[in-house]
Amino acid sequence: MSDNHHPQVLLPRDQTNSAATKDDEQYQLTVDHALRYQKLLANRSGSNLANGPLMTKRLRENEKPQSKNPLQGLDYLYIRARLPDRTALDYQLSVSSTLHSLYETVKGSLQEEASAHLVLSLSSPYTKLKDDDSITLIDAGFHKKTLVIAELPDVLPPYLKPHLLANAKSIEQASSTETVSEAKDNETAPSQEEKKPAKKLTKAPKWLKISKK
Repeated sequence: MSDNHHPQVLLPRDQTNSAATKDDEQYQLTVDHALRYQKLLANRSGSNLANGPLMTKRLRENEKPQSKNPLQGLDYLYIRARLPDRTALDYQLSVSSTLHSLYETVKGSLQEEASAHLVLSLSSPYTKLKDDDSITLIDAGFHKKTLVIAELPDVLPPYLKPHLLANAKSIEQASSTETVSEAKDNETAPSQEEKKPAKKLTKAPKWLKISKK
């Protein structure tokens, strides 16, 4: 996975590429994650009256269950942005990143016209993401790996900047590279016993010596 300034660009082999679909499954949000973002927006606008009156940030934090945070200890989130032509952009963003920083990151990969029309959304359930610097990705319900849909209304391809297209890989190529990399990482290093040369016996052990009479 590349950093946010140089995303990995993945090109599907065709529009029905099963490999791309299978790979995307790792980035899918659950319905609960998307609903969490919708609830956040509703609470901010005051429209979520069914859950009672609006509370201060401190009261909301006190109400949160003290359960283990599945994202605790993570430094980065992995984001895949899917373009209308099914090209995928893989990013690595800090856990403190906001929706605005996500928008700016994706825009940085697009040509000028596409960048001006970008709308990001979650797919299941369909939820548009606001370009808001006050909402972090965590608050928006993002998980360790999240798929977002990049909508580009009235814009025709190519969407990406030329230098990114030049370095694009197919889903199959990227998967093959990762498999080889993982195999190398899993190779066991020589044990300490293997590294140490065998000791040469320069003299007989004491227990072999025959005492003189």
